[in-house]
Amino acid sequence: MTRIFDALQIHGDTRQESYGTAPQQVYGEPTMLPRDELIALYQTIRTQLHDDARPIIEITSSSRGEGTSTLARDLATAVASSLGLRVLLIVVEAGDGFESGLETVAAGGAGITEAIAPARDGPFYRASLSVSGPAGRYLLDNGGLDRVLADALDLVDIIFIDAPPILADVASMVLTRSSGGVVLVVEAERTRAPIVEQARRAIESNGGRLLGVVLNKRRYHIPPAIYRRL
Repeated sequence: MTRIFDALQIHGDTRQESYGTAPQQVYGEPTMLPRDELIALYQTIRTQLHDDARPIIEITSSSRGEGTSTLARDLATAVASSLGLRVLLIVVEAGDGFESGLETVAAGGAGITEAIAPARDGPFYRASLSVSGPAGRYLLDNGGLDRVLADALDLVDIIFIDAPPILADVASMVLTRSSGGVVLVVEAERTRAPIVEQARRAIESNGGRLLGVVLNKRRYHIPPAIYRRL
């Protein structure tokens, strides 16, 4: 059994017990998952970080629509509200980003405090980032991305990155090198094992560290109480 299958099994079992009381509630729905379960997931993620790793967690998937944005937002909300940490959620834009995105900071067109603002949908801070467009190249040149993230960590305690699929967007590849670790979201009964394995290889071959796999949108075909006894 490869490491990725071990991770799938471990995280699948964890989700089985954690979300057994609400089998219809899944990432990707508009309602947030129970906060204590999100905090438990966050604490599990943090224990996987190396002691010297920066508290930057990239959340990605192998393909679109697997629930990364909902998970990233819900984690940011739960950690900020329950643990009192200053949380920054970076949303990676597919296009040129906003006028004051983090790529503009790297290009010298804005200060870090201009690119980070309180979120409208939770008690955390939000910023956008794009590696495409005129300003995006500054993130890739001479350690620009690392400098911008270091500046951001002077203002917050932890950063979650809502990244596009690792197999579809170069931005996710780049971010794996600057993150403390990567969480891979896998949609149950949709994403096939060879694709997940390909995503794992992409993360690790680009210098990233896979912290674990979140099995998302899992459907229970027998009552959760029976799952807990297995």
